Amino acid sequence: MVAAAPIEGEYDYIIVGAGSAGCVLANRLSADAGVRVLLLEAGGMDNWIWFHIPVGYLFSIGNPRSDWMFKTEPEAGSTAAVSTIPAAG
Repeated sequence: MVAAAPIEGEYDYIIVGAGSAGCVLANRLSADAGVRVLLLEAGGMDNWIWFHIPVGYLFSIGNPRSDWMFKTEPEAGSTAAVSTIPAAG
């Protein structure tokens, strides 16, 4: 894994999470040229070919290179099965 580059400077706003809401918020805040916005997102480089091909999600789900591999906890009264929840990283 590549080491993260240091982030220096002062910012008016720091947004953690570049999901739908984070990106919209960063876009609106950065519309003012006098405002400095830092948008942080977890995950590594997007240099894997399957990230850039529409059908690539089929190879990304369930792959630790691109999926956080979250698992549910067994619930009483259910089959007690543990499910994987796809979440991009």
